[in-house]
Amino acid sequence: MKLHSVSLRLTVWYALLSTALIASVGYTMYWMLADRLLREDDTFLLSKVSEARAVIVLHPGNYAALQEELQHEGETFPDIRVRVLDERNAIIADTHNEEAQGIPSETFDAMPWAAEKADWYDHRQIRYRLMKQHSDKLTIHAAMRLAKEQSLLAFYRDMLLTGVITVLLIAIAAGYAIARYGLAPLYRLAALVEGLGVRQLDQRVDETDWPEELRVLADNFNRLLIRLDDAFSRMSRFSADIAHELRTPLQILRSEAEMSLSRERSPAEYRQCLESGLDEYARLSRMVDALLFLARAEQADTALDCKHLDLHAELQSVCHFFQAMADEQDMTLNVQASGRLWADQGLLRRALANLVDNALRNTGKGGSVTLSAVVQQSGSVEVQVSDSGCGIAPEDLPHITERFYTADRSRQRRGQGSGLGLAIVQSIMRLHGGTIAIASIPDQGTEVLLHFPACDTSGHHAAV
Repeated sequence: MKLHSVSLRLTVWYALLSTALIASVGYTMYWMLADRLLREDDTFLLSKVSEARAVIVLHPGNYAALQEELQHEGETFPDIRVRVLDERNAIIADTHNEEAQGIPSETFDAMPWAAEKADWYDHRQIRYRLMKQHSDKLTIHAAMRLAKEQSLLAFYRDMLLTGVITVLLIAIAAGYAIARYGLAPLYRLAALVEGLGVRQLDQRVDETDWPEELRVLADNFNRLLIRLDDAFSRMSRFSADIAHELRTPLQILRSEAEMSLSRERSPAEYRQCLESGLDEYARLSRMVDALLFLARAEQADTALDCKHLDLHAELQSVCHFFQAMADEQDMTLNVQASGRLWADQGLLRRALANLVDNALRNTGKGGSVTLSAVVQQSGSVEVQVSDSGCGIAPEDLPHITERFYTADRSRQRRGQGSGLGLAIVQSIMRLHGGTIAIASIPDQGTEVLLHFPACDTSGHHAAV
């Protein structure tokens, strides 16, 4: 049976460990006590045998003195019986005393005397300690009834069993209480999670009263809430921005259509209206294409078609594409690059195209845009796109890569994009394991730095 409750698991382990510990200590002490009693009984029984031997030595042949001594011992210690036999196994002295309720003769006669020391149990399971020794031609049999020791050990066993059961019950109750108390922060966390919603993502777990072992969990959960709050906020802004960006071209298209249908018009006027709508259709198409790209780029299984690329050739190819647009504005495009890069060619060109397009839109006539690339000693590659345009205000820089974000100063120049260009560039760099850094000074220009990390042994995302 599996224990799915952590509290129950902790309780069971705590109870088992406590019980095993108490039982082990009690068992060890029990056997130490039993061994100590046995050794003391052996010492005492041996002393009685030694006394009998001393009488035999002091009074050789005087069996009356020996009988008197044994009789006195039998009266004093009724649980001990000593019998002395001659070489023909005839009894010459015995401690038996009927009045003293000592060891009965039938019991003593039934005892085995093969070994010098032995334990023996009678029909009532009373334990006896037996000892046999020789003195000259005489044989001494001694037996000690251990009923008191048996009672003491039985009482100890009962007390030990009672103690183990009591400790087990206490351990179960205490273990469960301790487990519930220790897991209380997790229950509070579960309650917090259950009450979380989109509007409660600003709540945080108070780490001050958490155990040291669970503070990492609380801290990570707070970090998760921060990321979720940020993600939901960006999603809300993203949805609002999409609605805002789509509303303008749709309103334009609707207004032009309503105006065209308000009265009869000539074919040329209808053609002019359709041509006017083409710009808005193109803008909507570019926006949808950018959104689809961002959605695919955020998928974890997005695969890159990387290969070794000549940096100068790639940068020059992008410049050729925008050369006509630059010529219209009397701008110059410069390329300064060398080395090779391991990257996805299509994504690299798209990132560079977005950067150059932004640079041309935000640079006045007579300005310049420079594309450069350098292979560092560490193997990483830095690609830079710089312009001499209007620049970006400091308050706009932290948000410039957000979707649909467009700095006000950039709108002062020719054309206006969808606000997704830099977001796409950032996604492309993340796919390559790289980063994007933007530095700008208002009215002086902007520099965008793309950093591609060094490659590993397989050549991924690196320069050579």
